[in-house]
Amino acid sequence: MTTPINTLANSHNYVIKESVPNKLEALLSIDQKEAVKLLEEVSLSEKWNHLLNGQAKIQAPHDLEWLDTQNWWNLKNPNENTVVLDIGSGNGAYLSQMQEHCLDKKFISVEKNDRYISQCNERNINCSYEDIEIIKHNHPPCYDIITLRLVLQHLKQPINAIQNAVGRLKPGGVLFIIDSYDPVRNESHQSIQMQGLQERLKIQMQNQNKNREFSFEFYKNQTLNPDPQINILYSNINTEGKLTGFNPIFSEEHERTTHFNNMLLISSIFKEQFHIDTIDLEAMHQEFKSLLKEESYWVQYGVHYLVLQKTPE
Repeated sequence: MTTPINTLANSHNYVIKESVPNKLEALLSIDQKEAVKLLEEVSLSEKWNHLLNGQAKIQAPHDLEWLDTQNWWNLKNPNENTVVLDIGSGNGAYLSQMQEHCLDKKFISVEKNDRYISQCNERNINCSYEDIEIIKHNHPPCYDIITLRLVLQHLKQPINAIQNAVGRLKPGGVLFIIDSYDPVRNESHQSIQMQGLQERLKIQMQNQNKNREFSFEFYKNQTLNPDPQINILYSNINTEGKLTGFNPIFSEEHERTTHFNNMLLISSIFKEQFHIDTIDLEAMHQEFKSLLKEESYWVQYGVHYLVLQKTPE
């Protein structure tokens, strides 16, 4: 049984209030200097929290609608619920929508951030501590599906996470990866302020031994040198890096509003976390507010959807 997608979308209406948390969800509704001051004053963790909420708000309904069409996602155990392990759930904003929508599945979560673990548990998500980059050999293969959403790009040893995940899948189980692949990002109106930001971020992450394009590189290597333990069920990007499948377009007014708010949050995070001093938040606020008025504006994020299956016995 699933909850209708439109119910999920309508249950997260965009509300503007005067409290600081809600101002962080409505940065374009306030003066640009006030917005920048607010972004400079709040903690990095608070900005991440609101960014994760904003991402889930517009991305989860599209992803769930697509998942409802996928046979591998909808296969059911005859005697019990499908068990899904979500690795790196963040604050649980995205996973909580999956849990509400997919009532035929049992969701379990692991995180290595104590604050996120508490937030997940507050959302009635069964979440516990684990560092997925540490190879473990004592976990039984007990999961039908394992999800890794926007996790691999933040890891220094992402291959360890994949090996751990595959080891914990039942034979025939599925590993569902969502991660960044900036070359397929597209939008109707080019943002001057955003130009080059992703490339600078990519360089900064490489300096920290992290890779925003790891999932694509893993997929490409798997097609050239297949691991006999893994079968590729789906990739929305071909080996040449071209988009060939599902990648949602965000064009509704509430999606545009949340998108630009997210862009301000993530730009502020990048500025602070990766010391990208060339980011001009006031100029971004001004440009985003102007683009928000463009009813024809749409954006398609640079996202790689990759589905791998552990070889059945």
